Amino acid sequence: MTHHPLPTIAFGSDHGGYNLKQSLIQALRQRGHLIVDCGADSLESVDYPDYGHAVARCLKEGRADLGVLCCGTSTPCATRPCAS
Repeated sequence: MTHHPLPTIAFGSDHGGYNLKQSLIQALRQRGHLIVDCGADSLESVDYPDYGHAVARCLKEGRADLGVLCCGTSTPCATRPCAS
């Protein structure tokens, strides 16, 4: 990863957290953060563990320094990264 003064942040969400994820990404980009958007890409119902896993993989591979998961209940997205 190239040096950047602010941490790169990976985001993932289910459809229930999509709007929050988009708002956070916009606010953090305006403040100069590099963002990796791991999905979801819409309000359509999705298989939420896939997005938790995508954020965990991004962190494991060093493509991001921090990871944020936004979902409707918080439990489903969090269970997959813990198992990764």
